[in-house]
Amino acid sequence: MMEQKNLVPKRRFKEFQNAHAWEQRKLRRIAEFNPKAELPETFKYVDLESVVGTEMIAYREERKATAPSRAQRLARQGDLFYQTVRPYQKNNYLFEKPCNNYVFSTGYAQLRPYGDGYFLLSLVQTEQFVKMVLDRCTGTSYPAINSNDLAEMEVSVPLKGDEQIQIGKFFKNLDHLITLHQRKLEKTKALKSAYLSEMFPAEGERVPKRRFAGFTQPWEQRELGKVVDLVKSYSLSRDVETDEDSGFRYVHYGDIHKKVADLIESDEQLPMIKAGDYELLQKGDVIVADASEDYTGIAEPAVLLNKPSAKVVAGLHTIAMRPKEITPLFLYYLLHTDNFKSFGTRVGTGMKVYGITTNNLFKYPAALPVKEEQEEIGKFFYELDNLITLHQRKLEKLQNLKKAYLNEMFV
Repeated sequence: MMEQKNLVPKRRFKEFQNAHAWEQRKLRRIAEFNPKAELPETFKYVDLESVVGTEMIAYREERKATAPSRAQRLARQGDLFYQTVRPYQKNNYLFEKPCNNYVFSTGYAQLRPYGDGYFLLSLVQTEQFVKMVLDRCTGTSYPAINSNDLAEMEVSVPLKGDEQIQIGKFFKNLDHLITLHQRKLEKTKALKSAYLSEMFPAEGERVPKRRFAGFTQPWEQRELGKVVDLVKSYSLSRDVETDEDSGFRYVHYGDIHKKVADLIESDEQLPMIKAGDYELLQKGDVIVADASEDYTGIAEPAVLLNKPSAKVVAGLHTIAMRPKEITPLFLYYLLHTDNFKSFGTRVGTGMKVYGITTNNLFKYPAALPVKEEQEEIGKFFYELDNLITLHQRKLEKLQNLKKAYLNEMFV
């Protein structure tokens, strides 16, 4: 056991700064484990895939007579369901619904807290708790802990229930804020997806469903290869990367898939490579990955938005294009449409790794509006992507803040 003098969190609310140290207790002393209950004849079943993070994302209707044998944990308001399989995923749920017809899988340990439920939820999300659980798990691919071993684990808790309540309320508000930003992010991404579908013509169509005011002309269909020039790519793999300031950088297909190379504002985000005699990329060039582990990643694009300060080269498994009768951002977003992805699936080759050749890519029948409309469309989606990035950064900042507070407000 820890010495009592160590049982003080780094960060406490002002009214508890001079309070007693926390004390160690076994989990079974701060919550009832797996309480027995008679299942209703029909219920909503929650399995291990139904909880992601601290949110329930799904359930399915079941009848007692035909339900899976693992459907045993009848939820009551305030119960905490702890995922005992792969606990490092931290998929744990505090049931706050005033319902008596939700049944959870035995893949969760059901804890009925004697104190504040949100305090306990936050405690089991801490890195130190997860580490203790993993040390007691069995199995490698699917590490798991049984409920009895979980109940015997010792955790540190404040002596005063008021401190538990304050901590629980704090993290509940923080989680609410995280969920709010998560939903904003998802809503904006869904909006982008809908606009991509409506602002580019469907296959076989010459006019999109949604247009900016003032544009009425039908779009013209052109093969992609007729509206771009090919820029030379090189089979430059990771072994050419260097920490030295060579003045050369490159776009690697792996970095396109990882979004290191995407809407490239500054070439400083690209890896430095050894110097050489290469054909160089310019502002406005669009570079696509010609290989992917699935069809959805075929010809995933990146675009150089500004004049490079370094000498930038198209590297391994890329096809580089220089737009001449198509604007760079319009081309970049065109390659994200379902229409193009469907084309890529048809012409892509391979089994485990899928690829697209330059010849096949350049046969894509692109529907093109006048350049002024292309500019408007590209600008619209670029601003939408900036909004997505803003939401993503706010979300990540809140998630990092929560991680730091979990580390500092628990022993």
